[in-house]
Amino acid sequence: MDLTMRYNIHQTGYTPSQPLLKSESVELAKLERNIRPLKARLYVLCVPSNSEILCHLSISCDACGREIIHTRTLCATCINADLSDNVDLCLNCIHQTPSRGKFNHKISHILVQTDRVIHDYSLAWIIREANATVGRVKSNLRGLQEPHQYDAVADAHGTSHTTSEMLCSCCGKAVTTPFWVCVECALDVYVCHDCNSKREPPLPDSGHEISHILAQVYDNKEIIEVDAINLRFQSMERRITELESNVQWRLESLESNINTRLSAFEEVLHKLSAQITTLTTRSRLRP
Repeated sequence: MDLTMRYNIHQTGYTPSQPLLKSESVELAKLERNIRPLKARLYVLCVPSNSEILCHLSISCDACGREIIHTRTLCATCINADLSDNVDLCLNCIHQTPSRGKFNHKISHILVQTDRVIHDYSLAWIIREANATVGRVKSNLRGLQEPHQYDAVADAHGTSHTTSEMLCSCCGKAVTTPFWVCVECALDVYVCHDCNSKREPPLPDSGHEISHILAQVYDNKEIIEVDAINLRFQSMERRITELESNVQWRLESLESNINTRLSAFEEVLHKLSAQITTLTTRSRLRP
């Protein structure tokens, strides 16, 4: 079933995909020949169909061009203020740096990862929270990584620094950059790169859920454009709120107009009913 599902995902142009190796293709062909038809139909029915695969509204990866399924990774830096366009990546291309139009994606940009289909209104909040959360975590990371708190081995080799107070919510080990932070949890919850790549479940007492939206902390450098980005999305939220108010006002106006017309129609019906009753009475009184 796993081989069939991987084959179907690759053939339909979805990503992330794992094309079958030559040996796996031979094995799948052998299984298709040797398994009895009744059992084969049962196994095929167990393989998720295209309609059961989570797709993100026909969003394609800007690196490989294939349609993204399951996990979507979008850049919180390469995005228009009106949310009309942005850079999206699949899990296979998360380390790629595609350029498209005015966007020039860099590996150090803030990435947002989600397993859910998100609406534009929610996206505005998610982008703002991701930028604010990553900015706060980077500030904390710089404070915790003062020279006297550096890990000696990491500092000697110039690699990512470890902090004893930032632990992965899945494996319980200290996180090193790059790592991920939850956008939805009330307190900052961290997921190391390895656990996120393997989709490891969180520890029971972490309060974090694997379905939560994550933002990547690539390094501890200060984010220069956070305030500007937040202002743009606050403006976008205000515009959406004004649009909702305008739509609500128009609906109420339309409802009032309809009620007025219905009342006038009912009045006409009452008059017609009275006239019909009068005519019926007169016809009965005639000899």
